[in-house]
Amino acid sequence: MNEARSIAVLAQRALLYEAVCQPKPGLVDPVSVGSHSDMTIFTFIDSSCELLEDFEAFFIAGHQFEGTNLQVLFNNIRPLGIQAEANMLQATNGVNTHKGAIFSLGILLAAIGYLSKRNVLTDTEAIFEVVMKMTTHLMADFEQLSDKPLESLSNGEKLFLAHGLLGVRGQVSQGFPVVRNYSLPLLKRYGAINNENLLNVLMLILFYSEDSNLIKRAGDVTVLQWGQKQVEEFFLLGGSKTKQGLEFLTEMNATFVHRNLSIGGTADLLIVTIFMYLIETSILK
Repeated sequence: MNEARSIAVLAQRALLYEAVCQPKPGLVDPVSVGSHSDMTIFTFIDSSCELLEDFEAFFIAGHQFEGTNLQVLFNNIRPLGIQAEANMLQATNGVNTHKGAIFSLGILLAAIGYLSKRNVLTDTEAIFEVVMKMTTHLMADFEQLSDKPLESLSNGEKLFLAHGLLGVRGQVSQGFPVVRNYSLPLLKRYGAINNENLLNVLMLILFYSEDSNLIKRAGDVTVLQWGQKQVEEFFLLGGSKTKQGLEFLTEMNATFVHRNLSIGGTADLLIVTIFMYLIETSILK
């Protein structure tokens, strides 16, 4: 298997590992559709299977890039992202399963390809540094928001204007600080991917991230503080390693479904965390 395919497979595995992890508050898993009546676990499997060649294309774009301005590399992969989204929607009959994950993984794959070509794919920190150089200009998109019609603003743009929340663009342009500082170190400390470990990592991400999907569904930014309190209680009970922690998480999932809440942004960062862990343990070891 060539390098592009090998690394694309790791991205695909990250999607599938996140999908089967359960119970996740408000999210689709093998036993529940959570707060998403338009999709099932099979929708996520279909999407994950469809994206393998797109993931290869992101890596190849980074590998073939000859310039020094990494913002140009980011612009080069934009059309690949658009095509990947179209392929996803075709596979899922129009359901958005992985748009956020495609954005994040596409940038990471291009960064890995870029470093691999130059034989400097040494550690995850090097990957995050390239990601920051590729995307440092993304926050400039927010500078002109006040001049745009309200109806043309995305959910993330509205949250920035109202509350100063940076969303996924902030995470990417800062080199995924939640992943670098919290979730990846925790998964590395566990040293294995399994359901219990991934649930704890997911909840840690929820504590530290500003999940715009959660805010949108709640219609109130204070839901972030409420979510943090839920996470604190979960870990006080021992997290996924105890019967009490798992029972609490099951109840939390039921509450999320009842309130039609979901943590799609948190799930995307779990995918990134899994992917970077797989890169570190399979490619960089």
